[in-house]
Amino acid sequence: MKIFKTAVLAALMVSGVAVGAHAAPTAIALTGEVAPISTYSFTPNAFLLTYDMTASSQNVDLTVGALTIDNNDPDGFTVSISSANSGRLKRYDTAGAGSYIVGSNPGDSTAYTVKFVANSVPGTVGATLPAGFANASIDLATAQDFDFSSPTQATVAAKYDLKVTAVANTALFNTSDTATEVYRD
Repeated sequence: MKIFKTAVLAALMVSGVAVGAHAAPTAIALTGEVAPISTYSFTPNAFLLTYDMTASSQNVDLTVGALTIDNNDPDGFTVSISSANSGRLKRYDTAGAGSYIVGSNPGDSTAYTVKFVANSVPGTVGATLPAGFANASIDLATAQDFDFSSPTQATVAAKYDLKVTAVANTALFNTSDTATEVYRD
């Protein structure tokens, strides 16, 4: 019996040493990945291909299209807008090649501004809105860049309507301009 007690005590001591010993901690790295998302779409409003420039009620906040942005880049993204005619609707030759007519007559051009307005289903914007981007009149005399930098979360289905306001002018001839939006990730 003495041998058995010694064997049990020895077994308990060995298991006590094994249980009581501290091994070096093991670090486990837990990482998660999300596929990069960077999409931009602009849907033009087809009815605005022609409208009555003489009626002042029709020239305020005309929705010319809608843009949708999805982006999860931690550096953010940029939306730029520019005008071929520096923010002016200019007279163009409807009978010829569609070229612009340079002139200083009252009917040759009129100024306009644009603004981005949050859509009724705005989505999520993951960065602070740049100054002058939302609900502010944007003068297109020079190209404008809007940097959505330092996001705190992904931008998901952010929707903005692009609206135009033009000065009503009963003396206008047919006028046109090309505004260009550019999205950069």
